[in-house]
Amino acid sequence: MGILAALAALVGVLYSGVVGLWWTYDDFYAIHLLAVEPRFSYWLRSDAWSQTHMFTPLLLSSFELDSIVAGLVPRAFYVHQLLALVAASAALYLVLRLWLPRSWAAGAGVLFVLGAPMVNWVQEILVRHYTEGLVAALISVGLFTLGCRRGGAGFVVFSAVAYLIAMLAKEVYVPLVALLAILPEGSAQRRAAWLCRAHLPALAIYVVWRRWATGTLVGGYGWTVTLREIPELLAGLPAHIVRSWVGDSTAWDVLLVLAIVAAIVVGLWSRPRVLALTGFGILLTILPVLPVAKAFHLRYGGLPWLAACVGLSLGCWSLSLRGGRAAPFAARLLMSVAIVSAFAVNRDVWKTRQQTAERMSREETFFLGMDANELLRKPLAPPAAMKELRWYKENVLGHAAGAGWFADDFFACAGGIGGSRVWGWDARRKAVVDVTAQMREAAGAYCGSLRPAALSAEFEYRDGDLLWALGPYEAGQYSFILEDGVERFDVRRRDGYRNGSPRLNLRVRYESPDGWVTYSPELNLDLAVSKSLRWERRG
Repeated sequence: MGILAALAALVGVLYSGVVGLWWTYDDFYAIHLLAVEPRFSYWLRSDAWSQTHMFTPLLLSSFELDSIVAGLVPRAFYVHQLLALVAASAALYLVLRLWLPRSWAAGAGVLFVLGAPMVNWVQEILVRHYTEGLVAALISVGLFTLGCRRGGAGFVVFSAVAYLIAMLAKEVYVPLVALLAILPEGSAQRRAAWLCRAHLPALAIYVVWRRWATGTLVGGYGWTVTLREIPELLAGLPAHIVRSWVGDSTAWDVLLVLAIVAAIVVGLWSRPRVLALTGFGILLTILPVLPVAKAFHLRYGGLPWLAACVGLSLGCWSLSLRGGRAAPFAARLLMSVAIVSAFAVNRDVWKTRQQTAERMSREETFFLGMDANELLRKPLAPPAAMKELRWYKENVLGHAAGAGWFADDFFACAGGIGGSRVWGWDARRKAVVDVTAQMREAAGAYCGSLRPAALSAEFEYRDGDLLWALGPYEAGQYSFILEDGVERFDVRRRDGYRNGSPRLNLRVRYESPDGWVTYSPELNLDLAVSKSLRWERRG
């Protein structure tokens, strides 16, 4: 109990600052959805799944239960975030105790809590399904292990139930059944029999359920991935994952990565079976990330980080069992270096991301009080989140309608500001301030600097995906501008978006490495019939 209490205390010390945040990122999407959908109807067919092709009913249930118990009070939701991470770290410790001594299992739990991806897991409420799904997945592993050791069918049945719950939380836990198949517990024949009787039926239930609810077996939204791009994405994926574990390339980052690699390789080199099992476990946590590798978010590194923590603890434990004094000392040193380095990295990542979350919270709460004919310049909240915030302000709170925002200063060039009052973020004062005068002065200089430079765009609508190729420049940043600057999305020169709309009005923005900027005229995409469009301007 002492170690479990220590893990809970560590979560509180590290992350209690989240309880002061307001709604951020996609929270209002869930609030809006739950306001218009019958209670718990998303367990069946729902517009939520038909639009995104995702199926995470447990996440919405968790969100809705919070709202039932505490109302729409963000503090209560963030407390739930902390409790979910406490539960995940406790489950990890208890499961590892099936194989490891107390100290090494506790080390893995501490290191897991300190991971940089955990900052994201606690700060974003709608990332909770990773944490709660992990609790169910770890319970499934523990019960399956006990079932194999004791020959109890009840353990295995409840393990399968926990596996189903994990998948309903987040589809990244689907590969768990492959890990269970190779666990070094009982005979291969017994494991196969248990899995065929319990876990594979649970997987079949999930697949049928998902297909019925979403209309597809796979899917989701996000950037398209072609067969040609897969080798490059696979090659770059390890770097993306490791980058999600570290901060801003400090010495602590290097020490952390070196400690993990050294513990796994040196500690498990003499145990090839355990080393192979560890490598397979890491691979299973990486594969679900491949479809979203183009836009790698911090949260995607969470499960690979978990696998690395387990691998490090196994390696340190194995190393500590070798003869002499040097090996046990080296094992303790590696674990200590990893924990201290992870703590330093965690605090660095926490500071940066907490500042971002606090700014987003303050901008959004400020927007609630804005009057008609007032504008918020370049808010951090994503465009879709700002639309949901406006719905919440006008339809739930009944506040004044007519306030707006813009993400790109072309909005001023297109005459969008007019006589409006403009507000913007002041980084020095950490507050939203009146920037009307500065904006009008800056807009004149910005609009006057725009060039009618060469620019081209090709669009194609294929199998529900919106594809594009922009040019003629290889370097620089391309963006799509919607509603003359209300929304802005930075994009790659050649890419595509899954489940994109065939009808869209947009401008193409290009910023060169030298700093000059050019825009296309508004392009009216109606690809439902023609399927493709090409536009070009010669410089």
